[in-house]
Amino acid sequence: MPLTTEEGLQILICWLQDNTDCGTEIIFDSDDALTDSAALLACIEQALNDVRTVHCLRLLLSPPITRISAGPHRLAFCAYIKERK
Repeated sequence: MPLTTEEGLQILICWLQDNTDCGTEIIFDSDDALTDSAALLACIEQALNDVRTVHCLRLLLSPPITRISAGPHRLAFCAYIKERK
């Protein structure tokens, strides 16, 4: 089964965090910019938060399919998703 976007980003976050913790000196772009694991980690964490926000917005904006998916239950679900990060 293929990874979801969130799963892929989470794996990348763990790898970048390990690089940072171990002091691995990987430069991801030019020698001028010097984007290392710590700098990239912040960007990927923000991307994961953005993906989660988009998923919540999709849930909030999609038409209710069942009684449980309507109203405050949707908001509670989005809050739950944000807490999982």
